[in-house]
Amino acid sequence: MFEQVKKQSLSNAVFEQLRDRIVRGEMEVGDPLPAERVLAEKLGVNRSAVREGLKRLEQAGLVAIQQGGKTKVLNFKKTGGLELLAAMMVKEGGLINTGVARSVLEMRNTLAPDAARLCAKRCNDETASQLDDIVTEMHNYRQDLSMLQKLALVFWQTIIQGSDNVGYQLAFNSLDMTYGQVLEHFTLVLQEEFESIELYQNILNSISHGDGEKAFQESKQLVAKGAQAMESVLAEIDKAQTQEVPRATGGR
Repeated sequence: MFEQVKKQSLSNAVFEQLRDRIVRGEMEVGDPLPAERVLAEKLGVNRSAVREGLKRLEQAGLVAIQQGGKTKVLNFKKTGGLELLAAMMVKEGGLINTGVARSVLEMRNTLAPDAARLCAKRCNDETASQLDDIVTEMHNYRQDLSMLQKLALVFWQTIIQGSDNVGYQLAFNSLDMTYGQVLEHFTLVLQEEFESIELYQNILNSISHGDGEKAFQESKQLVAKGAQAMESVLAEIDKAQTQEVPRATGGR
């Protein structure tokens, strides 16, 4: 049930193992965790590491530590934060959680255009200059898909910063961590979006001219390219992972 942890920060290893079990649904809401002493024995760590790991779980909204030391699993969808998305993206066995992937995709489709709108209204000349440098680099690396992917990420990071919306900035950080785990697998899938340099240029121009509505519409058009491609792939992943279930359970 539990695995002895490898050498690293012991409390961090305890936290990560228990967090993953909770967000993957291996532990139900309301389930009690084993006592501190029992967890320490099963995980092969000292009780201090377990105690620290449990505190982090509580801070993340995953468990409630009750009087008397009892610890129960919470409904993290009601008590957790965006930082849990990264742990939820990949299921046990390395399978992609397509439901979480779609949720992140929907958030990106909403966040990116509005951040561009706010950036057009609020950014300073320095931000506009940074965006201009990025788009110039994109033109220079038009034939290098890997570099375009990196530049596209920096482009959106700069827009998010320019939006001067701390909520968007923190949400984007969570999106970045979440997709960072699987992004290299989707380079070709998002090729059309990365190679739409004219749209990046148009967004830059709209932001430079303070035209928030135009920046919004152009950004919406750009991220829609990636969203459509991603949805096609996620549908195929759903189909493939569904077919794997009977084999794994001895069906057919």
